[in-house]
Amino acid sequence: MEQEVKRILQEHRGAAGAAAPALTPEAALSIVQQHGLIEDLVRSLDVPARVLASREGGAKAPAAAARDGGPHLLVRVTRGVGFVEHLHLDDEPGGDEAGGKARSAERFRLSGHLLGQRFASKPVRCAVEPRFNVSALIRLGGGGSGSGELSGERLAEDGAGEHLHLVVYREGFGGAGPGAAAELVGTAAVDWRQALAAPGGRWSQTVELRAGGAGAVPAAGAVEVRLEVVPKQRGGAVLLEPRLLRARERRERAVNADFLAKFLARAKQWWVDFTRLDPAFERRHVKVLAAGEDGVQRPVSCFVAPFRPGRLVATPREASYWVGLLGADEGSALLGLGGRPEKWLSFHTVVAKGRAEREEKALLLCSLLLGFGLNAFVCVGKDAHAKGHLWVLTLDEHAAPDAPGAALFWEPTTGQRYGVADCPYAAVGSVFNHRTLCANVQREEAPAAVSWALDDPAAWKPLPCGPEVHLATQVPLQFTILPSGVDVVAEEVRLEREIRLHLIDARGAQGISATRWDDDLGYLLMPALAAYEWEAVNSTAAGGHAEFQQVRPRPDPKPSSSIPLTPPPLLSAQPCRL
Repeated sequence: MEQEVKRILQEHRGAAGAAAPALTPEAALSIVQQHGLIEDLVRSLDVPARVLASREGGAKAPAAAARDGGPHLLVRVTRGVGFVEHLHLDDEPGGDEAGGKARSAERFRLSGHLLGQRFASKPVRCAVEPRFNVSALIRLGGGGSGSGELSGERLAEDGAGEHLHLVVYREGFGGAGPGAAAELVGTAAVDWRQALAAPGGRWSQTVELRAGGAGAVPAAGAVEVRLEVVPKQRGGAVLLEPRLLRARERRERAVNADFLAKFLARAKQWWVDFTRLDPAFERRHVKVLAAGEDGVQRPVSCFVAPFRPGRLVATPREASYWVGLLGADEGSALLGLGGRPEKWLSFHTVVAKGRAEREEKALLLCSLLLGFGLNAFVCVGKDAHAKGHLWVLTLDEHAAPDAPGAALFWEPTTGQRYGVADCPYAAVGSVFNHRTLCANVQREEAPAAVSWALDDPAAWKPLPCGPEVHLATQVPLQFTILPSGVDVVAEEVRLEREIRLHLIDARGAQGISATRWDDDLGYLLMPALAAYEWEAVNSTAAGGHAEFQQVRPRPDPKPSSSIPLTPPPLLSAQPCRL
């Protein structure tokens, strides 16, 4: 342990450089604690697991979970191995002048999700063997028997179809601050029920991360995962016999394969009947199957479900604005029209890295609107440039389908809403949600000319997607939105400072040598900026305009030219884009 502490502190001094001040005892303790050595020492003393998890910084289950005394799963991800893409970073500090400084800001993060509970690690330095050292206590539900003892059968049944989902992503290579570039490194799904069949309820394994599905070669890296059922099982007892777990897994695979085969047969006949109506329908934008992040093809309805993220997103319009704030990730073309084969990432992966492709934003927004009780669908069609596009439709069930305002479009990339008459979409080929898929069988494809009576067989051809398909091909859709750790005031100051520098550079390029800033005027304009933010979130006019108009204008002693203050029509936290 002593040698490990010395090695970590020496690495820190080398990375900080010779000019860095000497470490104080408090700073040294903090560095050692971040690398998990304090936790290792505590574990060697056999401290109860619940106490250990509650001391872990950052990643914790809800506090109530540690107090109710029910069954829990202690999840610990200690370190990563085999991240060979970052082999050259192990030689930092230094590196070439062009890349060394940029690379020094890069960090790994790990996010985990299980049974609706999510945890995340602190940023760790990119390396071949990054030390995540994150622990979380996950509530497992009931699992009790009549005698008050834990029942492995009950726990396995309650958690059927749920896997521990891990996401590792890299941040900091495109700039600092919120909205900076984040790149997916890899994901993994771990069957946590292995801990139920392990002696003493303890199970550990090195799990490979894949960025392109289970068949992707080579792996992006691997992480060491340790699982432990709490309370501890005495004498090495198992909660579930391994043979029973294997039998359950075989039964689940057989049921899933049977349900999926039946759906595919039904979908194939449905497609034949659909194209017989008009051979031109073969060219319409109708999507029945899509590949998930694991590379497995599933019905598109499996990627949408009513999603209630909690109190952090309070209204449908706020949900639309929040989805629009996710960074753009245009790595692949929509609907397989070019680039690498498309894959729809899980919501946990999307939100963990803070970036999404257009189709993933549409799926997420539709699920959020379904969670608020709206009759929402994902539309598959073409945008104003005749390119493939996905957006969201909501139908007012209390109004006639073709009544004005009964159909409303939500653009997931911007958060804007449109009526059918003024929407920026050229054609709609199909719509789907978690219950059904409907293909447009009308001669017209333009949204303004289409009947939105989805139950009219002369207008739409339905392909039911029952709950059995969802259960058989389950995609992890439910997760928890963690509160933001961003200091809003500090971030505003940073953005303002960097925007000023960009403006000074732009004016200097035009031959303007001096730039004066009026801090008093900036403060007086703050209510206007707050109003823009309110209107963007709520799509309604903000109050306070009367007070803003009462601000007394000040005489300008020198004539000057100015630019009207107009809110930028984009969602970004990057000063260069603003």
